[in-house]
Amino acid sequence: MGLRTKKIRTGSNLVLVTLTAPDQIEAGGTIRFSAFFLSIKNGAFNPTGISAKIYEGRQRAILLSTIAPTQDDKGVGSYFADYTVPTTQGTGPIYVTWTGTFEQSDESTPMAVQATQVVRVTNPNTWIE
Repeated sequence: MGLRTKKIRTGSNLVLVTLTAPDQIEAGGTIRFSAFFLSIKNGAFNPTGISAKIYEGRQRAILLSTIAPTQDDKGVGSYFADYTVPTTQGTGPIYVTWTGTFEQSDESTPMAVQATQVVRVTNPNTWIE
């Protein structure tokens, strides 16, 4: 099982979010999602109101969990969120969507920041037809 890194520009293209997570996880296991927030102009920053939401389904219609991320010991802008996949979770993708707000010093209006990454769940106990 390898790690997958995804880089996303968001916040009117002024923010680069780097997401890291394993390619897949077995149902019942705990997965660590990581995110690093970087302003193109001002460097690393801590988003206001940061959260990580775990969804099932491509349309992200089923919310599985909302996690308050922990600031990583790597410093400013670095966060992680641990999620234990239920043993009843079927085989297929889950999505983590990180959201927060970026308050830039020279802008009067805060910018919404959002980035999503997908991880495949495997469950040897589910039957797929």
